[in-house]
Amino acid sequence: TPSTFDPLPPTNMYAEAWDEEVSLYWTAPEVNSLGVPYYESFDEGGLLDLWLVDGGDNWLYDEVNGNPAPSMRFNWSPSVENYDQSLYAPVVPLGDLTEATVAFDFELDIFSATGAEFLSIEYKTGTDVEWTVLEVFDNSGEDFTFTTFTYAVSGLSNNIQVRFHCYGATTFDLNWYLIDNFAVTSDG
Repeated sequence: TPSTFDPLPPTNMYAEAWDEEVSLYWTAPEVNSLGVPYYESFDEGGLLDLWLVDGGDNWLYDEVNGNPAPSMRFNWSPSVENYDQSLYAPVVPLGDLTEATVAFDFELDIFSATGAEFLSIEYKTGTDVEWTVLEVFDNSGEDFTFTTFTYAVSGLSNNIQVRFHCYGATTFDLNWYLIDNFAVTSDG
């Protein structure tokens, strides 16, 4: 005899509107809801499935490198000219918080120091349409191994989303950007 079955609802439901399409993302009911503190080491069991990539094929999951491995990598290959690609963290609900700290580990490896390749760290909050820039890195300086970057962000409402926005003349001038140990925390 069939019995009544009421499935549990999905968690961490999120939609992103693109040009002429909409993407829906969610996690299984047993996955905890997003909130502060949020931490992503890109290990198995995290919320990696909620991270989005747009604009091309250069962002990839790197099982070998990290602080410690794995991490997310923006790779020079396939070589692309006049590129514009982003890696998006999930939208993290803030509740009543208006301030948060965004932190991550970042490694830069340059092939040719042209100053024409950029990685911009940006965020949106509430119903913002435009991204606010936290910092921009270019390939005009020296390589550096994993370094922790931390940003205090205020004036937030309801949520925060961070993106790692890569753009420039040619990916051939880079070897890679690596992102690991992403966190959103708050003293509140």
